Amino acid sequence: MLVHSQRRSQWRVARCKWSSASRTPRRDVYLPALGVLLAGIGRLVSIRRVGLPQPAAVWLGQLAPELALPFIIAIAHHARP
Repeated sequence: MLVHSQRRSQWRVARCKWSSASRTPRRDVYLPALGVLLAGIGRLVSIRRVGLPQPAAVWLGQLAPELALPFIIAIAHHARP
């Protein structure tokens, strides 16, 4: 049986191999950006249903980059030559 850290290491190797074998390496940036955006949307839904936890500044400080960063990444990556 594999230890949790060994499994994570194997997944990292598999992702690196998949990424290098991908025929569209320019699109590989969008998948993590999508994950961050979905995390931000999930946080918004949680805040909407449950309310804003305390301290509010911490949660809003996490929410702002989660919603803005994917668009910044996509724009910067798209503008890259």
